[in-house]
Amino acid sequence: MRVEVSPRRTTTVAGPLDRLAPRPRRRAPQPFYLGRDGAAVVILLAGGTKARQQQDIEKARELWRDYRRRKREEV
Repeated sequence: MRVEVSPRRTTTVAGPLDRLAPRPRRRAPQPFYLGRDGAAVVILLAGGTKARQQQDIEKARELWRDYRRRKREEV
């Protein structure tokens, strides 16, 4: 699957993690987090409301660490 993401729609939250909040037409945006791994972009399914943003960032960091650990184990 190919997803094109405009850099101006993302916000860096921590190191290789970015936050993307798409703007749907009829409801509030549901942000999600992206991790950069070389040329690849890893979609981290951790996102929610503005009130939970810090918790969501921590969850995204946890998912990113898990991704990196699994990738090392594959080698």
